[in-house]
Amino acid sequence: MPLDTRGTMVVGFHRDDTERIRRVYSFRESRGLPVQWLSGSEARELEPLLSPKASSAMWIPEDHQIDNRRLVDALEQQGIPHRYEEFDGTHSAIDWRLDHSLPYLASALKNAAGAAI
Repeated sequence: MPLDTRGTMVVGFHRDDTERIRRVYSFRESRGLPVQWLSGSEARELEPLLSPKASSAMWIPEDHQIDNRRLVDALEQQGIPHRYEEFDGTHSAIDWRLDHSLPYLASALKNAAGAAI
């Protein structure tokens, strides 16, 4: 499965977004992980087509991701249980992903790896 290594920008459009993103930023920064806080105009310098309504952003230059649809297909092919969840709005649901979705997937992968041994 190809890995996208271009980094990630998490964008805030209102005060609630900015507060949530700031918490993740502070957490990453406290652990010495690469992260940069951007104003809306700084974010648009990196992403010129970004909405003028963007008020803040967190740039994670070393973040990597995969195509979620390909991941779901691979999990299904291997018979590994998973959940697909839609979130309304922006990245405000990041807390749910960190607290629920990722631990669920990690547990399913661990169980699948143990069953394969």
